[in-house]
Amino acid sequence: MSGKKIDEQAATALVLLDRAIRQVHPERFFGGDDEAAVYLNSPRIALNAFLGRPQTQRLFPIDYNQLLLIFVEYEKKGLLQQAMKLAQSDLVMYAVMRGVWQEFKLVLLKQPHDQINIGKEVESATKTLIGLLNRNASTKPVPMP
Repeated sequence: MSGKKIDEQAATALVLLDRAIRQVHPERFFGGDDEAAVYLNSPRIALNAFLGRPQTQRLFPIDYNQLLLIFVEYEKKGLLQQAMKLAQSDLVMYAVMRGVWQEFKLVLLKQPHDQINIGKEVESATKTLIGLLNRNASTKPVPMP
């Protein structure tokens, strides 16, 4: 790797993503899909709220590219750092957001994925975590009580 250090923020994001993936991995839930769905709903609802979806769509699947686009909007409004701080209360949501933030930073700086910023690894882990969150996600509006 030509003696250069890996980007510390990218490495931190990768560690967070690994912890979150282990936390939501299907093998962790012995009670089946129902138990998994109950646990996965919290970060999925929070991420859908971050995306600005109405309450009837809070159980919808999360899309990586939509998250990246909303980061641009939050940054333009000066709200991105505040949103990142709020996300820290949930490991899974924060891991997703740190992974997307890393990609946002690379896109903003127009940097390609490389061995120093470990962009491909962070992107892959982020998409894996999002895929796990999307298990049992609703594809149509759910009536709220």
